[in-house]
Amino acid sequence: MGCCVRPFDTSQTLTVNDDRVFRKIQIHRTKETAVTLLVDNSGSMNGPKIHTAMHAAYALSQTLERVGVKHEVLGFTCYEPDRKHLDTIRDETARLGRSYTRVEPLYMPIYKGFEERINPEIKKRFVMGYDGTVELSGNVDGECVRYAGHRLLQRREPRKVMIVLSDGQPAGWTGHLPELYADLHRAVKELTDKKVDVVGLGIMTDAVKTFYPKHSILKKLDQLPGAVMGELTRILATA
Repeated sequence: MGCCVRPFDTSQTLTVNDDRVFRKIQIHRTKETAVTLLVDNSGSMNGPKIHTAMHAAYALSQTLERVGVKHEVLGFTCYEPDRKHLDTIRDETARLGRSYTRVEPLYMPIYKGFEERINPEIKKRFVMGYDGTVELSGNVDGECVRYAGHRLLQRREPRKVMIVLSDGQPAGWTGHLPELYADLHRAVKELTDKKVDVVGLGIMTDAVKTFYPKHSILKKLDQLPGAVMGELTRILATA
């Protein structure tokens, strides 16, 4: 993706971009943990919410890299389906006599992969998410959580943590919200049953408590970076 990228202002992350938060964590625990940070890139995140979320993700990634924790940062949203695509779905729906819960393509940008280190190219990806260069549209959370979990489960580290930053609940073009909600519940349970520690961080909403048994609710945007660090520190410090 080509664009004119302005410098990424890390001044807002300095208060949390500090590995002293891990001072009391035994090093062998951090090295036995893999972390996925999954950031909601849907349309409702546009503006201050996505700015804060991407700052938090960048600060967290820097800290995790510094203390040697393998991690990746992913986004999730959907492309808007074009008219030809919708016409095809409509014809197929009529032919089969059934409807589809999702018709839009999923889009999950990789801001930083597990085996990548932060460099100018990685930093540029974060900037693109911060600036809204990533197309913000709908969000089909269940499938995206499940896919991110599949990537995480491939890791050899025995402890696995997923932190989902989101301001709301699943929303797609089809309007089949009950099934989208049910699928997110299933995805979280599937990962939890596989011993993945899944945590939802609600950004100015309490919607996450409906879907994530482990959750934190953030009423103010400036709480987000510290809350992400605090939640991860709590998880890593737990025996």
